[in-house]
Amino acid sequence: MKSRSRRQSPVTPESFRSATHAIRRVLEGSTSLQDWGSAFSQVFALHGRAVNGNSDVDPALAEARSEYRATLQKWHAQLPRLREWLMTQKNAIESRQAHGAGVSSWLKAHGQTR
Repeated sequence: MKSRSRRQSPVTPESFRSATHAIRRVLEGSTSLQDWGSAFSQVFALHGRAVNGNSDVDPALAEARSEYRATLQKWHAQLPRLREWLMTQKNAIESRQAHGAGVSSWLKAHGQTR
């Protein structure tokens, strides 16, 4: 029975709603790493698990899945902007680190004033 407990739980309307809500938080401008992490982890957890074309799917599940996919498409369209912002932040951090290293080298070479 342990092998069954290791299997992924079935996809439920609530799992789609939860992921949709997490994605909406970041679409609305959240810069919280926790919100971003939650959105990514929920998308990864659902990846490849969405039921496609099954005619006997629960209507609530189909509706939640449809809303999730529409929200996911909106997020996907925003990801290039996220990448651009992350690259800008990375460059700013690298610039600050280089400046700090330069100041540190100067202080070692010239000593502190007074």
